[in-house]
Amino acid sequence: MTRILLLLACLCGPYAKALSPAFVGTSKGAFDCSFKASYPRSYKVLKTDKPAPGTGDYNDEFWAQVPWTEDFVDITGNASLTPRFKTAVKIVYDDEYLYFLGKLEEPQVWATLTTDNCVIFNDNDFEIFINPDATTHNYKEIELNAFAHVWDLALNVPYGDGGYENSTRVMDPGFDMLQPSTVATWPTVKSGVTVFPESCINDPSTAPNEGWGVEVRLPLEGIIYNTTSSMPEQGDFWRLDFSRVEWRVLVNETSGEYYKDPAYPNEDNWVWQEIGVVAMHNPDKWGIIQFGGIIGEDDNSVDLYEEWPARQMAMMIYYAEHSFAGANNGTYTTDIQELTKYSPIEGALSSGCGDISVTLPKGGGFVGETTYGGFTALVREDRQLTLK
Repeated sequence: MTRILLLLACLCGPYAKALSPAFVGTSKGAFDCSFKASYPRSYKVLKTDKPAPGTGDYNDEFWAQVPWTEDFVDITGNASLTPRFKTAVKIVYDDEYLYFLGKLEEPQVWATLTTDNCVIFNDNDFEIFINPDATTHNYKEIELNAFAHVWDLALNVPYGDGGYENSTRVMDPGFDMLQPSTVATWPTVKSGVTVFPESCINDPSTAPNEGWGVEVRLPLEGIIYNTTSSMPEQGDFWRLDFSRVEWRVLVNETSGEYYKDPAYPNEDNWVWQEIGVVAMHNPDKWGIIQFGGIIGEDDNSVDLYEEWPARQMAMMIYYAEHSFAGANNGTYTTDIQELTKYSPIEGALSSGCGDISVTLPKGGGFVGETTYGGFTALVREDRQLTLK
């Protein structure tokens, strides 16, 4: 299911502006070439002139003027799977860092993992995914549990496209924003958690709890490392999403400790921008952030991401080619008419929305090219998405 944003008179969510005439473009028949029905959630990241406190206390005065995101939804977009507990985020930045504050409603606050750079999602956790250059490659992932322990990693390519984790958990040395870097001079991550009520973590006698607040600062230089992005300036767009992993727990009557409920062997996955499937590593489906001006001087409205239609057309080629290959012994095709049968959005490749072509390099794979609205997007078989 896709979240439908009403982008003509009034956009869903408090931060988005009405479509400009240039973005609306032309519709071919019944198909809307702006792809507004699949336009993701967006958020204006305001600039701060002082560092965030870093405690995770969402009642701190520092955060009072910063807007919350919309509440998280189920990762699948299934409206019948409304998250049991609310989650929302605030974001600000300065010249060195992105600062995040997450508010997680949680009646049973617990955690078990006490070291950094382990598989944090084995606990309940809060996760950040950032792709500064919107290429779907070389993105960063950060996970935190209620002990404020962090797993930070870089993905060269999404797992489903043959990518792998780069972190100190699996490599020596590996990508790590927690310690002084051996490959760059960026500052380090700082994290903090406040639980409500105080000292309630791993104490069932205090339940039901209010929840926990998590705060993390991420060095901008680390986020843009090995990407085509520069340090962000006002007006820039990045792709980003958040995820919350939530396990159901019971209380051991003998020890009085929490343990995972065996009746629910799989975790819940709640996200800011829905993905449509239970798989966060789909960067082309994440939300959008735009860097804004100083808190109190800039408003919260987000400009429209003018590249969206061209990028979406390119991704239609990507998904259609892989579906075609699945039905044709792993081969790709240059036949656009044939690809229209496999497009995930019906009519996207047959609507006449811009110019579309595919080439098959001698070394294998494919390169899809789309031109629309003044932008030309290129996509490869490994999902790399670029503009030229």
